[in-house]
Amino acid sequence: MKKNIISYVVAVVVSVGLILLVCGTKGVLTSHLTQQEIIKYVCDGFFVAAVVLLGMGGLTWASGQGTFDGLGYTFSLWKEKFTNHKKDWHKREDFQEYKERKAEKKKNRKINHFLVMGGVLMIVAAILMIVYNFAF
Repeated sequence: MKKNIISYVVAVVVSVGLILLVCGTKGVLTSHLTQQEIIKYVCDGFFVAAVVLLGMGGLTWASGQGTFDGLGYTFSLWKEKFTNHKKDWHKREDFQEYKERKAEKKKNRKINHFLVMGGVLMIVAAILMIVYNFAF
């Protein structure tokens, strides 16, 4: 439970940071802008944060499904080849064993906080876009 709360807090902090970064680069916090421009730039900030969080959730989900296991296995073989100077000829782990070992580690990985926060931010961005389109 505590780990879930911490995950959501981190997602909120990252989201707020991205929103402030986008709004700050557009001058929302420092310049004198019209209400139309402010809503547009705040909408951009929410959209960027939503896309980043949804992308992180998607990549985490794909990784949990074993999408990147082949790359990880290849890099582990390269690492073993170039760092093993003793030339010991022990039996290497085959790809199936590697996938099973990685699957055990990935069982408890949660991605809900990325998807929930990204979805909420996307809804807020859509509401701001509707306000921008119909109010001005």
